[in-house]
Amino acid sequence: MHIRQAHPPDLAPVVRILNESAGTGANAILSPVTEASRRAWFGAHSPDAHPLWIAEIEGDVAGWCSLSAWRGGREALRGTAEISYYVARDRQRRGVGTALVRHALAEAAGLGLHTLLAVGLETNAASEALLRREGFTRWGTLPGVARWDGRAVAQWIYGRAV
Repeated sequence: MHIRQAHPPDLAPVVRILNESAGTGANAILSPVTEASRRAWFGAHSPDAHPLWIAEIEGDVAGWCSLSAWRGGREALRGTAEISYYVARDRQRRGVGTALVRHALAEAAGLGLHTLLAVGLETNAASEALLRREGFTRWGTLPGVARWDGRAVAQWIYGRAV
């Protein structure tokens, strides 16, 4: 596996992998997104501040991880970023997500970050388990803020100093 910075041609596989999780309860995205709708988000991830990394296996994009500004524009929070990671369905449970999170943790301090936060739904037990294995702890729960499959679902926030 090779982890590298994302480049413009990676937008299509990033969106494809994100869309594989739409409507599954892995996140709060209920329907597929388009490349056009994610283009500005993709472009906002600069290598020197809030990167977007690609995990490649045998030349294929197996997953991705991004660091995004947490409550952008608030100077006191500029050392905090939200980590997001997604793994292609056919590459899950093979260490790709773990490798991406570990890569982000290793790079975070060099980017001027001191804290990483992950936000997810209680329906995503696999992501919670990965975060706990990598030293994140649950810092908060927002009960019932999401609706999934006809029921109220909590959103959690995990955090870790880097």
